[in-house]
Amino acid sequence: VYCSLTDKHLIVRISPKAGANGQIDVAGIGCPGPLDNMLHYPRGIFVESNQDLYVADTFNDRIQHFPRGKTTGTTVMG
Repeated sequence: VYCSLTDKHLIVRISPKAGANGQIDVAGIGCPGPLDNMLHYPRGIFVESNQDLYVADTFNDRIQHFPRGKTTGTTVMG
């Protein structure tokens, strides 16, 4: 399950089977900013079948694409 932690400026993947240690940060670094590895109030997320991630990075007015396993995104719109 992928979740947008808007106030923490993060996207995480949570594995229900892993219990308390099942959260992995997949995008963002936990503080707001405009760099390719940062998010500023991420709201919407879309996960492709190959697990590439698209994030609506609200306060940066952009859509970021994060390829599977990468923590640096590319702006595809905005």
